[in-house]
Amino acid sequence: MSKTSLSLLLGTLLSLLQMNASTAADLAVKVADKEPPKELDASIRAKLQTKAIQLLDGGKPVYEFWFGAGLPLQSKPASAAKALDALKQTTLLGAVAVSRDQRDYRDDELHAGVYTMRFALQPQDGNHLGTSEFNYFAILTPAKSTTNWMAKRIEKTPAWSSSSR
Repeated sequence: MSKTSLSLLLGTLLSLLQMNASTAADLAVKVADKEPPKELDASIRAKLQTKAIQLLDGGKPVYEFWFGAGLPLQSKPASAAKALDALKQTTLLGAVAVSRDQRDYRDDELHAGVYTMRFALQPQDGNHLGTSEFNYFAILTPAKSTTNWMAKRIEKTPAWSSSSR
């Protein structure tokens, strides 16, 4: 696993820990040999690793992550710190299975199910100032959605959304 993938994973896990009402003593992280979920389109499953990173609560998976076998880059990153700048918006990062309904840090619902994780950037248009410390995000899209729905939607966003990071 690359430093970039590890950073994304740790950031995601820390965010999820904030959402989970359990105490840290009940939580554990485990790597398991497990095929990606059948709810995902075969073309997506083929791009994922066959190991899942599980966030366990009392020994039961709350979240299971499958990361891509590789990340296609638009260009060679200038440095490790700039690696995310080389990813194209909507790049498939992986998939996640959520075992039960959850609430996120904004108290929005996250329903149990299987989701794809895609890379996205917060628009740098002045309308989003102060909304987040970071402009990089992993967007979750339900697996039952059309395979390319998210990619088509984000590619239609105005040019300003991917400018000046």
